[in-house]
Amino acid sequence: MEIMDGIHQITLGGDGSSGSHPTVSAYYVQGMDYGVFIDAGFPDEERTRPLLDYWRDTLGSPKTEWIFVTHRHYEHGGGVKLVKETTGAQVAVGAGDAEAVDADIGQGSKVVDKPLHGDEVFDLGGRHLRAVATPGHTLGTFCYLLEEEGILFTGDHIMGQGTVVVRTDEGGRMTEHIDSLRKLLDLDLKTVLSGHGPVMNDPLAKIPDLVRHRLERDEQILGMLREGTNHVDDLVSRIYGETSERLGFLARHQVVAHLKKLEEDGRAIAADQADTYRPA
Repeated sequence: MEIMDGIHQITLGGDGSSGSHPTVSAYYVQGMDYGVFIDAGFPDEERTRPLLDYWRDTLGSPKTEWIFVTHRHYEHGGGVKLVKETTGAQVAVGAGDAEAVDADIGQGSKVVDKPLHGDEVFDLGGRHLRAVATPGHTLGTFCYLLEEEGILFTGDHIMGQGTVVVRTDEGGRMTEHIDSLRKLLDLDLKTVLSGHGPVMNDPLAKIPDLVRHRLERDEQILGMLREGTNHVDDLVSRIYGETSERLGFLARHQVVAHLKKLEEDGRAIAADQADTYRPA
């Protein structure tokens, strides 16, 4: 549906398939010269078809130049191959995630046309969209800013509900994630549109809270290390309690990301035993 002038939100999923969230949002942004997608849904046609149906039936198959992917995860970039073939649009993704998108989503064939490095600006006609490098969640996570309106599309970097998991196994780093959050405070933001959750109309108030939460978690984990809770799995149990298998998997990644940050900060040390840390 059109949620702002020339900005359309298409909600996909609803079957619990988008990770720990019930749905994922992709967006279509219309300029006077052409339109663009922000993210492209799932890798299978059944779950991505509503995105293309909306583009064709509601919007009338408008000229579309780009598919901007926020990051490599399958519910955000999974549909790029199908959307690209249907619309003729080119695919742009953060350089740090480009190889993974080609390998995992393109299944070895090249689907990424433009690896992004940050601050590229695209003139849609009356609207300028700037690519903003925000690594942390993954190595190549990007946000996209409509400069004139102060509207930022964030994918998972900032979510309308909950906090994002930092995936160190995919090049993510907690230190970079926090730095990327702080970087957004320098932008004149009015609205955040994320891949999960409601519209955020006061993002500059939310961002410091997100940073504070991460730093408080650092201190909580460091305190537990000092108390003798040293194994990753024991830390996960103390912090999160009983969880489903899926949420437990994500919680473990989150704890590992904080431990690696504490190690980078010189406040914790990886012990000889696997998945075990101690205070520095």
